[in-house]
Amino acid sequence: MVSRFHITEKVIPEMYQRVRAKVLELLKDLPHIVITTDIWTSDSSSQSNDFISLTAHGITATFEYKSYCLEVLPFDGSHTGINIASKLNNAFHDWNIQDRVRAIVSDNAANISVAIREIQETYNVVPVKCLAHSLQLVIKARLFKDDKVKEMITKARIYLHVGTRHYRHWAFARTTSCSACLPRITCKAELTTEEWIMMEKVVNILRYFEEATKSINKSTATLSDAIPLINSLRKLLENMRGSSPREEENISQKLAGDLLMALNERFEDLENEEIYCLATTLDPRYKTRIFQLHSTTSTAKKRLVELIININEDLYSENASDMVAPTPSTSSEMTASGGLWSVCENIIRESEEDDPLSTLSSNNSLKEEVEKYLRSPNIPRDAYPLLFWHNDVLYPHLKKLAQKYFSFQMSSVASERLFSTAGSSSMTFKQIQQQCVPVNCKVNQQIESVLKP
Repeated sequence: MVSRFHITEKVIPEMYQRVRAKVLELLKDLPHIVITTDIWTSDSSSQSNDFISLTAHGITATFEYKSYCLEVLPFDGSHTGINIASKLNNAFHDWNIQDRVRAIVSDNAANISVAIREIQETYNVVPVKCLAHSLQLVIKARLFKDDKVKEMITKARIYLHVGTRHYRHWAFARTTSCSACLPRITCKAELTTEEWIMMEKVVNILRYFEEATKSINKSTATLSDAIPLINSLRKLLENMRGSSPREEENISQKLAGDLLMALNERFEDLENEEIYCLATTLDPRYKTRIFQLHSTTSTAKKRLVELIININEDLYSENASDMVAPTPSTSSEMTASGGLWSVCENIIRESEEDDPLSTLSSNNSLKEEVEKYLRSPNIPRDAYPLLFWHNDVLYPHLKKLAQKYFSFQMSSVASERLFSTAGSSSMTFKQIQQQCVPVNCKVNQQIESVLKP
């Protein structure tokens, strides 16, 4: 009979080394790597224990999206920015990716922000705030502002969780009618008819935030979806708020107005951030037709031209004759789910034809490439943009940029998801330690990320 000692001291370490070697080899296919990270505290025992996770994301030369778990390790010591930065720095060198990390995606915690600033002194990385967590903060800031809504929620004892980890648990927005709420409510005091009507109106608004959160959680979601999602949500809230004077607004209009205000405050400069702007423009489903600011369109065009001018490699001659023309493909995860994305499609349809790049000379092929791409029709929103770029032969320089910007993620859900199983485990931290050698805290997650289809 095989002993536990043999498993933990020989079998698991050998398995880990094999998986690690495989991941190291696979990482070589990713010229641009984006890291998602999260810190989790276990309260399964009397003494809390902390872990940090790191997941690497990128796009291969054939435009396949890849994601690998790199680290799920105990985090000893205080969660200071310097300590977190040290963990990140060690991981980058341990996995030999220090020269290819382009961004770090995390929640909005201050210590993570400090850590990324520390990292930026050594690496040219861009910080990206988890969009799902940011939307939760919008809800948290405004939902309980109205006393009537607050009282209704308190009476019904409905818990709308807005924590960092569990943003998928929407107690309200999971329901679409008052009758559907009944099984989920334990009444502390009987709700009035007015409060039931109020609940239905609140649910009607929050369901769009739930739809946004579900879209963010999809494995196919990238940073290019951020601006379209926020602009569509903004449009919906504007329509729900209406144009009535503030004193004449009903509860639904007031809540929509409050959420719109919070959304605008948090995402006011989203279109002015280069990585968001370029990622959206390089997505053939959106291009510049989803932007609200005319200045964003102009900036995106100019910046794309500047970037492709810096690309020295002549890509036009690389097997162009062997590639097929770009064709849209529908992915089940990318299919439009209704309300929110229907608004997005309407914005794109209503967008006027892009103005020509008036400063471009007709004999400049690089500038013509940008203009031709932006003037061409968008592919359907439910098409798969990576397949478009995989098949593309018309825009070789933009294709090079697309490989980089489609690597960017808009949420840290990939790292947070690693803790889902751990969080539901009934084992104590000591029991977990007994099953693992020090390096093996990350074995199972790595095996899963490498071997899953």
